[in-house]
Amino acid sequence: LICAINSYKVSWAARVAVAFSFGKVFALLLIICFGMYYLFTGHTESFHNAFDGSNYSPGYLALAFYQGFWAFSGWNYLNFLVEEMRNPGRDLPRAIGLGLFLVTLLYMLTNVAYLAVLSPHEMLEAAAGSSAVAVVFSQRAMPWLTVLMPLFVGASVFGSINGEAMSMSRLTYTGAREGHMPILLAMLHYRNLTPIPAILVLVGSSAP
Repeated sequence: LICAINSYKVSWAARVAVAFSFGKVFALLLIICFGMYYLFTGHTESFHNAFDGSNYSPGYLALAFYQGFWAFSGWNYLNFLVEEMRNPGRDLPRAIGLGLFLVTLLYMLTNVAYLAVLSPHEMLEAAAGSSAVAVVFSQRAMPWLTVLMPLFVGASVFGSINGEAMSMSRLTYTGAREGHMPILLAMLHYRNLTPIPAILVLVGSSAP
């Protein structure tokens, strides 16, 4: 499905990315609202001595940054789509700056919301197990949304994969155009100007 969307029209892939981004933000705002309610009604146990047992050695700090990199790396994919922008000199810095600010703010508030409802141990157990932290959170804080939360998580994953296919296929296409990969991958659809060979190779190589 992602391959078909990205191969047909760039505008379709962009609309899918926007739609699923709104769905992801809506789910995060729900989590933040319910978490803030728990926090302001006195559920502050997880914030007492919150940093006890922390390890600040360089290796652990580097690992922490590495594990969190994926959540903030969307700005990097924008660089692969510069040729799709009408005014990249103006729009690219704005998109990167605003995107990083909003993502950082949302994720910080989401983690505060998680800790208002779950203990750090419960969060680690959920992350290490088969359930997403958001699903465990919804089971505790908003049981009526337990059925929908996995759908929000799935939509978030789908949106991320769509963004990856949209951006990384341009990297493959540009590499082929510059002679670093087979020239076949630099071909475009004659009408829609989508890099179908690059998309097929990218999506096909990631299939199980």
